[in-house]
Amino acid sequence: MVELNNNEKDLIDRGTKALIEELGYSGFLKYISRVQICNGNYFRTQEVVYKDIAADKEIRQG
Repeated sequence: MVELNNNEKDLIDRGTKALIEELGYSGFLKYISRVQICNGNYFRTQEVVYKDIAADKEIRQG
C-alpha cells in the first residue's frame, strides 16, 4: 500500500468531492469503475478518451 502525505490526501479528498458534486454519487462511482477497468492507469484512460481533442481547445472552452 502506498503511503500518502497530507497534501496528497487533501488533493484526493478535494478531487473526490468535486467529482461527486459534478457527477453525483452514481456518476462518480461509474467514473471510478471505468478508470479501474483500465487497470487504474488514469493517464492512459485520458489518452483514449481525449485523443481527438487538442489540449489548447479544452483550455479555451473551460
